[in-house]
Amino acid sequence: MRIADLIRNRQNDLNWQKTMHCIVKYQPSLYDGNGCYVGDEWTSISDIGNSFNGKELTLEKYLEVENHYVNTILDILNKTGTKYLTIGYLESDNLIDQEITPINAELLSFVKGLEANQRIGINKVPLIIKLCLREYVYAVLVNLKRDLQIEFGYDYYMYVHTQLETAELQEIASNHSLYLNPRQSSISKERTVVD
Repeated sequence: MRIADLIRNRQNDLNWQKTMHCIVKYQPSLYDGNGCYVGDEWTSISDIGNSFNGKELTLEKYLEVENHYVNTILDILNKTGTKYLTIGYLESDNLIDQEITPINAELLSFVKGLEANQRIGINKVPLIIKLCLREYVYAVLVNLKRDLQIEFGYDYYMYVHTQLETAELQEIASNHSLYLNPRQSSISKERTVVD
C-alpha cells in the first residue's frame, strides 16, 4: 500500500484519529467546555504586527514560538530513535505568490525540491516544519518503522501519532512551553464541574 493511501485510510478511521495527540501553544484554561478556544491569540505568521491581549506580535516572538514547535518535534524524533521522516502527502499551492524575504528565503529555496514519498533527514526536518507552520505547504510526515505521524492543522494545531506514552509527550511539550491535548483537559474539567 502506498503511503498516501495509508494516510488517507487513517484520516478516515475514527479509531486512528482517537490515538492522535494535539500539541498547541494555547493554554488549556482558555478552552470552553465544548473544546473551543476562547482566548485572544495569534494564529498565523500573517498576524505579525497585530496586537493580541494588548501586546503586539513581533517577528522575534513569532520565531520563538515557531522554534518551540520545531524543538518539540526534534525531541519526539530523538525519544523515538527516528532518523528521518517521509513526506507521505504534500500540497504546496500557497507558494505561487510568496514574496522572498530574509525570513523565508531558505524555506522557499528548500521547498522547490520537495515531493511526496521523499525522505527528509533530521537536519532538514526544521525546514519542513516551518513550511507547514507558515502555511506554505501542507504535509503529512511519517516514519512507518517508528509508527510516527505528524501533521499540522489550521491555527497552529499540531497532531502527532506516536508510540510514546502520553506522560512523555506531555513532558516534551511542556519543556517547550506547549500544551498536550488541551481540549480534552477543558472538557474533562467541565464534566467534573457538572457531575
